[in-house]
Amino acid sequence: MTVLYWFLKRIFPLSLRAFFGQFTTKSYDLVPVNDPIIFVSNHPSALLDPLVCGIAIHTPIHFLGRADLFKNPIVGSLLRKSHMWPIYRDVDGKSSLEKNNIVFDQCYRSLKNGGPILLYGEGVTDERFIRRVKRIKKGAARIAFGAEEAYDFKMGLKIVPVGLNYSNPEKINTDLLVHFGTPIDVKDYEAIYKKSPSKGMLSLTRKVEEGVLEVSIHIENIEETKAFEQILMLYENSLHYHKSDGAVDLDERWIKTKELSQKINDSDKEAKDRIFQLVSNFWNKLSVNGEELYIVKELNGKRTKRIFDLVELILGLPFALIGVILNLPVFYLLHILPGIFTRRICFHSGLRIALGTVLIPLFLSIEYLIFNLFYHIPYLYPALIIGGISMGIYAIKFRAVLGRTIMKSRAIKKLKKVDSFELKTSYDQILNELENLN
Repeated sequence: MTVLYWFLKRIFPLSLRAFFGQFTTKSYDLVPVNDPIIFVSNHPSALLDPLVCGIAIHTPIHFLGRADLFKNPIVGSLLRKSHMWPIYRDVDGKSSLEKNNIVFDQCYRSLKNGGPILLYGEGVTDERFIRRVKRIKKGAARIAFGAEEAYDFKMGLKIVPVGLNYSNPEKINTDLLVHFGTPIDVKDYEAIYKKSPSKGMLSLTRKVEEGVLEVSIHIENIEETKAFEQILMLYENSLHYHKSDGAVDLDERWIKTKELSQKINDSDKEAKDRIFQLVSNFWNKLSVNGEELYIVKELNGKRTKRIFDLVELILGLPFALIGVILNLPVFYLLHILPGIFTRRICFHSGLRIALGTVLIPLFLSIEYLIFNLFYHIPYLYPALIIGGISMGIYAIKFRAVLGRTIMKSRAIKKLKKVDSFELKTSYDQILNELENLN
């Protein structure tokens, strides 16, 4: 383990807790920690996924990433010290593909010595977040069989599917459930592989794909993903990103969302189109913009109480202001820098977390040096670092409470402008049809 990886492994949990509302793992007990492991994950958020997996997986791991990320010597050096190895593709040039043999040998040795490998089976990330797993490529199977072949199929290698289930990785204070699947024993595919390597790799790849799909929220038809998000807005216990008030257990929300996604995938087009139209008409009637959760709560007879939020806002405002004042330059830079570095939105959240982890302590140190020119207060530096980071995180969470309070007020006002009986009837009709989908 490199010094940089050791440091990141200890500091990023705090950064991720600041970014996410809820962040938890599911079924990590299935991971065979005493065996060589290749983790294969979906890839919904380009730079955020490695940060999340590096923390969710308890043991030190090595990542495989696109070779073009290593072109800059400084960036490449940092990535290697962060336990990332380059994988070369056709677009990197035919001559570069031979370099993969060196990387594969590194993977084999790491696996033999008990060092897990993680790769993203889809190979690419969508520009904007959608709940859909693309076809899993053969990379994991190729490395798995190569490693077992190098050691006469006596390694006992397992492949563990991983599902990264974000409510929305593009937005702060949303939620994430990292779901670990049932391990796949590579030795079970030894006979098929020895008879026909291509069939063996294909069989193992399809099994890995099944495993990743099992632990991920997936909509088969990409054209139905937007309509599916509108359906999730109808439920208090779904993984839609507006459902992030922490009132419902994240695992329960994942189960409900998985159930709904399977119904949509398994239903005929006519039935789905009818429901999609009903749902679209329902939300268009209200012209919602973030108030969905509290409208649904009201329709379910759960009166929206704002008094506790108002008390928290009043009591917490001084601390939030301190956090904003101490970290204002960093907050501004985190807002603009990701867009300067890359136009690809799928990189922005990961960049914000990585930059924030570095810039917040740096700017607080600069503030200390400036303050220390005029005043000499014992233990000011640790107090400023600890207090500044804590207040900064609180300011981020305070923003969520403020947003929640505003959404509650807007929901109540919108419901007063419509026929509540008609709206409730329409809502119940949609839920009934969704429950009866085959």
